[in-house]
Amino acid sequence: MMLLNFYLRKAFKGEEQSSNCVELIPEILEYARNLPLAIKVVGSFLCTRDATQWRDALDRLKNNPDSKIMDLLQMSVEGLQHEEKEIFLRIACFFKGEREDYVKRILDACGLYPQIGTQRVIEKSLITIKNQEIHMHDMLQELRKKIVRHNFLEDPVSWSRLWRYKDFYRVLKTKKGNMPD
Repeated sequence: MMLLNFYLRKAFKGEEQSSNCVELIPEILEYARNLPLAIKVVGSFLCTRDATQWRDALDRLKNNPDSKIMDLLQMSVEGLQHEEKEIFLRIACFFKGEREDYVKRILDACGLYPQIGTQRVIEKSLITIKNQEIHMHDMLQELRKKIVRHNFLEDPVSWSRLWRYKDFYRVLKTKKGNMPD
């Protein structure tokens, strides 16, 4: 809680906010899921605005994550080594909410060195472990889509991973890609 208060003071530049704004702080923290980077970026955006603008901004952020936050999160992912980035993407696409030991066994079978790799991903605040389960912020899952789709937004054949049934079906139906006939 002390760390959270530090980030809030820093994010909101220690200025006193109206009581209406203070009432919205729990919603903002829920949106940011206590992710320090997200709190800092959202806080600096909101610090000079009134409660009505806070509400509007929060509603907008829930539908369209802020590009500044996404860019900063992407820089964190890009700072990972190849195996660590693969671990992040596999967890983001397939293993969010799964038991840590189960995921590590699969990652080990893929040759991704999960003991050190998952620890590095945790250190970068990209995943957390609670009750022996792997958790990830929703904004990081949105980032996963951006990374996987990269230059091929509407062409799932070119994506590095498929996690939605309709995309998988579309690829199978078109008989494209590296799939045998």
